[in-house]
Amino acid sequence: MGKFKTVYGTFQDQGLCGVVRTIAEHTVPVTAISKFYNIKYRTQYGRFAPMANEIILVDPQDINKSIHWEAKSETVGSLWNYQTALQRDYSFVLDGDWDSRANYFDEIKNKKYVIIHISVNKHFLDDIPWEETDIHRLETEFTGDDRYLNIDERVEYLDSLYESISEDGYKSQSELGNDEKKSGYVDEITVAISKHGEVYWLVNGFHRLQLARVVESIESIPVRVGLRHKKWQKIRCEIAAANSVDEINGSMHKYLDHPDIKGISP
Repeated sequence: MGKFKTVYGTFQDQGLCGVVRTIAEHTVPVTAISKFYNIKYRTQYGRFAPMANEIILVDPQDINKSIHWEAKSETVGSLWNYQTALQRDYSFVLDGDWDSRANYFDEIKNKKYVIIHISVNKHFLDDIPWEETDIHRLETEFTGDDRYLNIDERVEYLDSLYESISEDGYKSQSELGNDEKKSGYVDEITVAISKHGEVYWLVNGFHRLQLARVVESIESIPVRVGLRHKKWQKIRCEIAAANSVDEINGSMHKYLDHPDIKGISP
């Protein structure tokens, strides 16, 4: 009955074509869907199309909002199945108002992430012992996450990771020797970029991001771009296509130092 309501609702909103697309995107293998979008983007954006496993360097302080939980609904249409794709090496371009639904870390709809964010800040910035934060709630209130079956072990891991980042800097997954191609799973922090160029946490590495934000010496971290707003992609293409800065519309000059633009600007 629930699935019927979903299909009927899609039909009312998007018509028969929307129903066919929704069914296809929920039944066709993720790899096939991603290849389809790959071809679509290549045709649409040419050499400036989204690239698989594209890494950019971003100041972790500039990533202060999440679109992860908020994007699970119709925000990104029927592409939520796309979380599986994002955890591999795919990247998407989506239009619409999904980026307007981003929330600051202490306002994320999934309260698990709120607890992690606040607890990490209290422990590492305010020197409050773990047991005096709310992180122990994760062991009893969010039983679906195996990482919190033993919260004492988990906070020991966070302390160890904090020390490693503080002493050795933040390392990418490739620098750590993680074989993503072999596992088929990309565990790099993955971000979304809004129509105005804001960088939001999207999926993967939430703990690492929170730790990077509290280590004062970390000026930038490698992140993978999993989702761009269609209007932002248009800005990227216009800047990248210019032969010189003089050819770029003056309203776009403010984006020339953006981490998603630096590597492609003239």
